Amino acid sequence: MNHNGIWNDDPLKFAFKVIPPFWKTNWFKILLVAIIITILYLFIKFRLRRLEKARELLQQKVLKRTQALYAKNEELVVEQERTKKILEDLKNRDKDITDSLNYAKRIQEAIMPPDDVVQSILPKSFVYFNSLVIGVLKSLGVTV
Repeated sequence: MNHNGIWNDDPLKFAFKVIPPFWKTNWFKILLVAIIITILYLFIKFRLRRLEKARELLQQKVLKRTQALYAKNEELVVEQERTKKILEDLKNRDKDITDSLNYAKRIQEAIMPPDDVVQSILPKSFVYFNSLVIGVLKSLGVTV
């Protein structure tokens, strides 16, 4: 019925198609999935590249520190060898001084009579042997 109250037996027909909004179309959904996959791919690729750079930087630091440790180790080995040589020299010097002192003592004992003989002849006396030992030490460069 129209606004005049007349009925139309053959109504006018219109054919039209309702198009859904673009966000409800299949092509938009496919495009959205493709964009999400691309973003994930790029994010993972970016993250991997950043991790690779960090790994390379860490390797360079490790290499630099390893080289520093090897250099320090070489210095320590040289210092250890030098210390061993000094210690060996000191042992030899100590042996030379001890041998010299023992030799001086034997000479003193050979020249002087035994202490009990001196005490029997001169009961209130003593023999002081220090001057020969001091001479030997001074000839070896030892300060007394």
